[in-house]
Amino acid sequence: MQALTFSFHNLLGLQVEAEDADVRTFYSDEYAFHRGDPPSDVPLVRMRWGAGGTGLPSHQHKILARWRSQVELEGREVRIAAFGNRLSIPMVHHMLVHPSLRYLAGQSGLILLHAASVARGGRSLVLTGAGGVGKTTLSTLLLASADRQWRLQGDDYVFLAPGRKTRAYVTRSHLYRNLTDWVPEVRSRLTSAEKRKLAILGRIRQWSRERIKWPVRVSADRLWPGRGVAAEAELAAVVLLQRGSVDEPRLRRADRDEGILESLCEMNFGEARHFIRLIWGAEGWRHPALDEWRKRERRLLQGLTDGIPFYWLELPSGNVRSEGLRETLVGLLRPLVESRA
Repeated sequence: MQALTFSFHNLLGLQVEAEDADVRTFYSDEYAFHRGDPPSDVPLVRMRWGAGGTGLPSHQHKILARWRSQVELEGREVRIAAFGNRLSIPMVHHMLVHPSLRYLAGQSGLILLHAASVARGGRSLVLTGAGGVGKTTLSTLLLASADRQWRLQGDDYVFLAPGRKTRAYVTRSHLYRNLTDWVPEVRSRLTSAEKRKLAILGRIRQWSRERIKWPVRVSADRLWPGRGVAAEAELAAVVLLQRGSVDEPRLRRADRDEGILESLCEMNFGEARHFIRLIWGAEGWRHPALDEWRKRERRLLQGLTDGIPFYWLELPSGNVRSEGLRETLVGLLRPLVESRA
């Protein structure tokens, strides 16, 4: 069976070899925007999914997702052998495939940053911060606003590229019940089955006290019909999100200093913690290869954001929702892509 191939701006590639129809459907849907053959000379993640690896190390996540896998890092290629049950398919993507792309991105002069990114008029805002702070919600609010010039680049990760550019990293949007409560426009574009699934998964998340968070995955084309994706944009600003004891959102200029850059690097590596543990074991945080990876991303982050303004956006704590708050947030962020100060 022919392998699935994906090209990330002709700078990075992914190849998936699998006969399992669920695996093929997952990757075809997840990376539909990036479908195509990468150039032969770019760094490549090659995954082979099959039931022949009974001797591979076994893993599980949240009890239900079970798989076996092995990863080999060699120069400009990462090779993954994996197989498992249906619930393990997104886990292997999240814990192995996606971080492998991140690991290789630096060899093409890119950083795959844990952030949402939206663009307007060819200029982009990168919205970043710790997990759960509101990156996806904020990018969704901008896309759902009356201003239809906003375009998606990524709601979970985005490439920072040379020339003060951002490049799209488009996967399906990962929806949770609280997001659709906050942005009802999104709920209106779901099928009845997706709405039921969203409600069930929301109850599981509440019952598990946030330990089990499974999303409903929906393509950006269906959520934002007719918008298209901003494949590349000029990076206008980086917005650092945080929660605080405020009644209204507060935006202020941030000093782009060593502390902020280091925090962004640590956040990125925190997102790769499962990959680090699965590849290098309990001692992974002190492995020489990880140290080299850290230094490379730190240098790239410094260079790729040189001259870019940084801002702090402090958001009210808790799940506060109101039309006025939505309008305030859009009003604060839109000028950042219009100003060239």
